[in-house]
Amino acid sequence: MNINKDAIKEEYLKLKMHLGRQPASKEFYKQTGISEHQVIQHFHKYTFLVSEMGDVRKSFGEKFYDKEEYW
Repeated sequence: MNINKDAIKEEYLKLKMHLGRQPASKEFYKQTGISEHQVIQHFHKYTFLVSEMGDVRKSFGEKFYDKEEYW
């Protein structure tokens, strides 16, 4: 299946709306049928897709704090 960058972004947004939060990469690949290879072709990494969609990139085991929480 050949898929373009806009179609990947559309599927990300649909899944995000369905879940009510940003999807983890495993959820995204499993529920959309889009392969990791297809994401890498257009975004180089799943986290770059996440950033382009305006969400916070997360790394395994890393917690992000709001300024209020941190300070």
